[in-house]
Amino acid sequence: MEDKKVNVAFLSIGIDYFQVLAIFARLPIKWPTWVKTILQIMSIFNFNIDIAAPECIYPDFDYKLKWILSMLLPLIFLALLFFLFLFVAAFKFCKKMVGIGGKSPKYCSHANKLVAVYLIVIYFVYLMVTRRALDIFNCNPVDPPDGYTYTEFTSIECEGGICRCDEPEGVQTQLKPWAILGLIVYSIGFPVYVIFLTWFYRVQMKLDQLLRAHDLGETRDDAIDNIQLRPRTCRSRSKAT
Repeated sequence: MEDKKVNVAFLSIGIDYFQVLAIFARLPIKWPTWVKTILQIMSIFNFNIDIAAPECIYPDFDYKLKWILSMLLPLIFLALLFFLFLFVAAFKFCKKMVGIGGKSPKYCSHANKLVAVYLIVIYFVYLMVTRRALDIFNCNPVDPPDGYTYTEFTSIECEGGICRCDEPEGVQTQLKPWAILGLIVYSIGFPVYVIFLTWFYRVQMKLDQLLRAHDLGETRDDAIDNIQLRPRTCRSRSKAT
């Protein structure tokens, strides 16, 4: 769709809406049954693994395994895109070996699009991994209180399925360090990375907006040869980024 010059921004707007809508299903509100059903269906846009109910098919599919798979989703997508990169590079090499195509192939020319796809994937799974990480710290007392706090999730590894918080060798205690790591890398790291990119390439982004607004072409080289970018510390000097 990008090659056909189709603006796909509307897709992310729609998915944003459904992701936020799906979060309402977790609020402690007595929704009508049909509303709760709709909200649960919308949670598929949050990559909610619960909607497939894997524990019904495989009884040993415990919350701990479900949590780990959810937190590994960004890395799984990264591995898939990396193998796709290698496959396309190998395909270009094979074409060169058999003499198909006149020009010398650029083996890494497709990397930029794959990086862009991965950033979009992280953008879409961001709410899900953040919520999973925060679930580990969501501890509340029971009514009447017994001096302990308990998680909202249940696990077959916990006594009676109910997991007590800060219990030595408990599921919540085992997952807490990984939840902290997930919050640092995903929940904090991704926004910081996006802020850095936006600030570092802010001149190029403004130029792109002007090019689109005035219909001056698809590349900066077609329209801004005479523009001089003042070199400043920690800012991109390239017009071809």
